[in-house]
Amino acid sequence: PANGPFYPKTYVNSAGQTVATDGNPFNVRIRLTPGGARTNGQESLQTRYLLGAEGVLGGWDYNTAYARSVSQNTQTLTNGYYDRNLLLAAFKTGKINPFGAQTAEGMALMDAAERNIDGRKGKSVTDTFDFRLSKEIMQTAAGAVGMATGLEWRREHLEDNSSDEILAGTIFSTSKSRRVDESRQIKALFAEFEVPLTKELSSQLAMRHDAYGGNIGSSTNPKIALRYQPSKDWLFRASYGTGFRAPTMKDLDPSSVETSTGGLYFDTIGCKKYNSQCYSDQIPTTESGNPNLKPEKSKQFSLGFVWEPNANFSATIDYWSVRKTDVIKFAPETLIDTDPEYVEKFITRDADGFITNWALTAQNQGKEVKSGIDISLLHRLSLGSYGKLSTRLNGTLMTRSEQQFAASSKVFDNLGKWGFEYVTPKWRHRFSVDWDHGPWGFTLANTFQLHHEDQQPDPQGRRPEVESYSLWDVQ
Repeated sequence: PANGPFYPKTYVNSAGQTVATDGNPFNVRIRLTPGGARTNGQESLQTRYLLGAEGVLGGWDYNTAYARSVSQNTQTLTNGYYDRNLLLAAFKTGKINPFGAQTAEGMALMDAAERNIDGRKGKSVTDTFDFRLSKEIMQTAAGAVGMATGLEWRREHLEDNSSDEILAGTIFSTSKSRRVDESRQIKALFAEFEVPLTKELSSQLAMRHDAYGGNIGSSTNPKIALRYQPSKDWLFRASYGTGFRAPTMKDLDPSSVETSTGGLYFDTIGCKKYNSQCYSDQIPTTESGNPNLKPEKSKQFSLGFVWEPNANFSATIDYWSVRKTDVIKFAPETLIDTDPEYVEKFITRDADGFITNWALTAQNQGKEVKSGIDISLLHRLSLGSYGKLSTRLNGTLMTRSEQQFAASSKVFDNLGKWGFEYVTPKWRHRFSVDWDHGPWGFTLANTFQLHHEDQQPDPQGRRPEVESYSLWDVQ
């Protein structure tokens, strides 16, 4: 209040001008540093029950099991969370200093407004039953044809309960979300055949059908793989398949959660078009699921070989490619920096052009494409009475990494540089040398990741380079 001991006579506005307050009200935004950092406590309890059986039934090998998994979690507000009404009432007394250190009386008022409670309790239960059969169903000149088939049933149940105070939005820095108590059932059928074509060439044919019901529907996904071994030293392999991932119950939940961005972001369009918010700040957001989400789909391909000329050396090289469509994700915060025109479709502004809300809704992305080459080398060396030495290199050379948030947004190249959500290093590996001699052992290992361009440009608009990461480990 204007008659309080900490009310200033003047302040400096955004234009750098010193302006008299003249007893007028104005907004103050502060960090409640005297109260300490906001901290949360987590208590989790995980239980799992499994009952299974296996044997032979009518000439078929069978394997069946029932499993029940229960996960319970309690999130506690342990420090730095304040009741909105109590804190505002404390400020209105004029005894809290928003510009500096607190008096004992001011700290007592802040402490009285703090809330340390169980803020959120969640529980998820998954019941699963499966039954599988397998046998060799026929003989050919090239070998036996194997078959495996089965079914799976799964029930998912989710409970998410926030406290009454959080639901009412009376505690600062917490996200409002409705209470959830939902279940669904999933059924699946699958079959797989191992078919030898010649003595050197064999194939694998597989099919899986998942049924979720409702808006998600069902999906059938095949896989085919070939394995060719012309000699003991060489093995060639290739595979192709499709995939399917249904949205989770939280993804489909349409209820809104009021929060704000974790980082500070510059409102490019607001500053240019409305001359407002020409500074970096947290942006108010509303996060919600989307009951109209489609399943995520993928196509995978791999091609490679294994060369093992002797028992002491082997080399494996595999090229792989994964293409996802309708990827289920929430818009990342960084999208407002990298594609502000697209984000503007989901922005609400006041009459002065300031952002009042950014609607972050779960969406099906346009696409996500990745490809690379996996390399694995192994060499063993006998040192006679001094033991043996093993040298290993496992690395991945990425050849492509692209991401698109929606069909109408930009396609970002994440390979060796920051796109809009993450960076994909062009090369990473783990190299190790192991020496073994009876009860003694020694390992020297290196974990390496190639340099990449950083997310934020420097004042000249250039993206600085993050140096390569290299970690040596001796055991």
